[in-house]
Amino acid sequence: MGWNDKAWNGKGNALEKLGKFDEARKTYDRAIKIDPHNSKSWSNKESAFRFKKTLSQTPKTPIPTPKITYESPTSTPIITSSFLFLIPLLLVPLLLLS
Repeated sequence: MGWNDKAWNGKGNALEKLGKFDEARKTYDRAIKIDPHNSKSWSNKESAFRFKKTLSQTPKTPIPTPKITYESPTSTPIITSSFLFLIPLLLVPLLLLS
């Protein structure tokens, strides 16, 4: 397999990933002209044809977009009465260290 057919195969692979299947098949044809015994070029050409056919047969269904809603947080105090009992527990070690 020569360098030129590798280059055309690589270009075809890139075009196929971009969804340009007709252009990809043309580049695979160029690779096949350079080396008709290269099975990879033939296989790539067939896969580009198959993917285009598969995509054309799939129904175009819209992708649902998620609804983003923002709810403002309720205004609650940072220190609630349920946590007030922790203050002496936090202060005791500080007093013992000093």
